[in-house]
Amino acid sequence: MANDMMRMQEALEKVQFSDDGALQLRNLGEAFCVARLLIGAGFAPKGATVESATVSIMKGRKLGMDPLTAVQGIASINGRPTLWGDAMVGVVKASGLLAREKTEYLPSVKECQGVRYTCWRKGMEEPYVGFFTIRQAQQAGLWGKPGPWKTNPERMLMQRARTFALRDGFSDVLQGMGSAEEAMDEARSAVVTVEATPAAEGEEARAPRARKRASAGALVAPAAAVDVPQSPAPEAVVSPDFEGDAPRAGDGGQYTHSLPESAVAAGVTEPPSAVPAGVGVDAQPNGGDFLD
Repeated sequence: MANDMMRMQEALEKVQFSDDGALQLRNLGEAFCVARLLIGAGFAPKGATVESATVSIMKGRKLGMDPLTAVQGIASINGRPTLWGDAMVGVVKASGLLAREKTEYLPSVKECQGVRYTCWRKGMEEPYVGFFTIRQAQQAGLWGKPGPWKTNPERMLMQRARTFALRDGFSDVLQGMGSAEEAMDEARSAVVTVEATPAAEGEEARAPRARKRASAGALVAPAAAVDVPQSPAPEAVVSPDFEGDAPRAGDGGQYTHSLPESAVAAGVTEPPSAVPAGVGVDAQPNGGDFLD
């Protein structure tokens, strides 16, 4: 433990400050030590780890944020880095690309039904507009929710409208990062309770019947699946109209045989190939010629 503290102290001694007071980190090791220092001092969000704070410092460096601002302004929601609302505006303004902005409470601040936020980017003639209303907040399940949506709803409307406009107009500056507030609201609304609908109830009602049919099919197999034991072919029974040693005219050159009841019960559908004893003929497979 003492050795770790000594190594961290040695690393922090190499960290320098810029003219504006920001920390100048030269490598990942220094970022890791600064993250440990901020967490130990209680300047990191609740639940932050050394690893998550280090990644926030790395991400903030690309956005032009100093380590302390990055640790406090960047949050990981569902594995994605996001910016708290005020930090997002700070990053856009620090880029020098925001010409001007305008916030409108409609129809008025006292009777606010929605907020429209308009911003102009340098070099662009058309502005970027974000709009968010009470109706939209109600549809999203946000209006009246315990927390800032209940204590300060007008500002929450403004932040949501501002987020939409800034993400549209300055996606390159924000590097595709969204607001932490919006990501948290979406994560909460994703956890829903699925209630049974009539269609679902119909599926549940049909499921037991399907299982019952499957069980019945397993107990009573179809006739084609019956394993008939191999046994000598049953003695052929000649139909009453059999006469002489040759088929009668009109029988199509075929003998007529009736099957025993035991063969029918066993699933045999074709008459046996044996012919009556004493008939010296060979029946061809196609039932054609008969030779003495």
